[in-house]
Amino acid sequence: MLSAVAGALLGACDHGPLATIRYRMIGLPTAIDGACPASPVAGAPSVTGATAVRLTFRDATALRCDVVLPLDGGLAPVVDVPGKDAPVDLTVEYVDATGAVLARGQATAIDLVDDAEVAVTIAPSDGFACAMGRAGRPRAFHSATLLPNGEVLLVGGLGPADTADLAAPFAPSTGLFVTASTELYNPTTHTFAPVVIPGLAPRAMHQAYAIADGGTIHIALVGGITATGDPSAAPVLTPGGAFRWTPTATARGAPGEIIDYVPAIGTFTRRAIDPDLPPRVLGAAPEALGTGAVQVGGTNAGTAEVSFDLYGGAMAASGALRRPRVGATVTPLDDTTALVWGGDVLHNVTGQIGEPGELIGGLPAAPSAQALTFASVGGHRIFHAAARTGGGAIVIAGGFALDMGVAQAVAAPATVELTIAAGAATGAEVEGPAGGYPAALTLPDGDVLATGGDPAVDTTGCGDTATTTGGVACALGGAWRYPSAGGPGIAIGAMQLARYGHRLTRLADGTVLVTGGLTPGGPLDPAGTLRALPDAELFEPRGTDDDPVADLGLGRTPGDVARTAAGGAPVAECRVLARIKP
Repeated sequence: MLSAVAGALLGACDHGPLATIRYRMIGLPTAIDGACPASPVAGAPSVTGATAVRLTFRDATALRCDVVLPLDGGLAPVVDVPGKDAPVDLTVEYVDATGAVLARGQATAIDLVDDAEVAVTIAPSDGFACAMGRAGRPRAFHSATLLPNGEVLLVGGLGPADTADLAAPFAPSTGLFVTASTELYNPTTHTFAPVVIPGLAPRAMHQAYAIADGGTIHIALVGGITATGDPSAAPVLTPGGAFRWTPTATARGAPGEIIDYVPAIGTFTRRAIDPDLPPRVLGAAPEALGTGAVQVGGTNAGTAEVSFDLYGGAMAASGALRRPRVGATVTPLDDTTALVWGGDVLHNVTGQIGEPGELIGGLPAAPSAQALTFASVGGHRIFHAAARTGGGAIVIAGGFALDMGVAQAVAAPATVELTIAAGAATGAEVEGPAGGYPAALTLPDGDVLATGGDPAVDTTGCGDTATTTGGVACALGGAWRYPSAGGPGIAIGAMQLARYGHRLTRLADGTVLVTGGLTPGGPLDPAGTLRALPDAELFEPRGTDDDPVADLGLGRTPGDVARTAAGGAPVAECRVLARIKP
């Protein structure tokens, strides 16, 4: 049964006994007064403009059936789906009168034999909504890593001290404290659960990589910042200085670690990376392993690093960079080459001419730094985000302009799209996040999503707090999508909450999980204060052009079932057996 407001009772049979499965459609909530609901109600979706729902039942190789049902608010249909002996995947699309997809949800591996209730979370297409669950620990600059079993592991981060009131706003002058707090996000239940890992070092601004090894998942933690002594005794970053958030005397580089997770029994253990990697504060590593984790730059005892090293199960090699770099990004280009961008802290110092970026080639056996030539690349920047489109271009989003070793105002242009060819980098200006510490990642279709940032002191909209807090109590909520084929970015609906230092994680079903970050205090908080966020959001990247049966070669016009030809007979339309009260 599927009604406009509730769910469905599904008759799944091959002319045998009717199994009753209730599909309950759940609309994701929206933020209220600067926060996602702490205890959201699992209510029906409210999709403005939707006139019908298209249900698509399929397995890995075939369409079982599809049907378009009107949202008339009346009796709910009982739908018959063939093939009860094998699990089925369901995609639910809310469409308007033209067939455009306005909202979407999916459920996988549904057992059609036993009576059950399946919750299908509905998210707005190309838009953000609050997740049904919130993290237990507010945090920013953490890692949020998709594991091979579909869960997401959140490790570490910055925010209030573990001994403080984590829900309270805090003055930026208090500084940011590092934590070892760890949580596991379950995408099926939309819940976060705390994880205790004895001996795990507190860390932030690091990178994490997960691989499966039989029944064990290994998560390598590379780079980042930790604290000397008790992490709750003193902050590791304070506002001001050259880097806006600048390391304190308490800060030091975090040691390399491996977490071994056995999902079958729910155990987590920690061990050191052997051989260990050199600790790096404000260094850089890529989002994906690719050729291995290439740790780049950073600081050591206040001195900018002019080195890089590799980790891919063992430290294979290290080498010298062309320039010292802090707050750079590393983006793999292919199996042997990675692009290092930004963070040249000696640009314009004592007459030196910096390099906006360089290549590390010869990976993994014989890595070496290689020069680039530059054309219209948008100047030097620091604390930006980078992601590669499916077409091969690299989107360099946001960041602060970098000159004479100091993070200045926001970078201009805000975002560039780089093309790397024959040792040359060519940049084209595109719209994007106008601030530092944004987040970016590649979507399933090859587009790049970039969100948020800290707009710094020269941006209006932060009140007079911009001059009293150095801009760190400001945040942006905007989001942009950059086409895989290249060209200008497209501004899409903003995140529910403005944030920077947050993380974007692409889930197994293609949706994007947004976690953590720093945001200005709420309307009832003192001016110029910050909050670290426990609030999570979900982004649904697929719309009308992303047909869930496109890979099967079936012809479907927007909002219609699959047909043998235009206007022809349905290929496999689901039978509606009856209509009953929901």
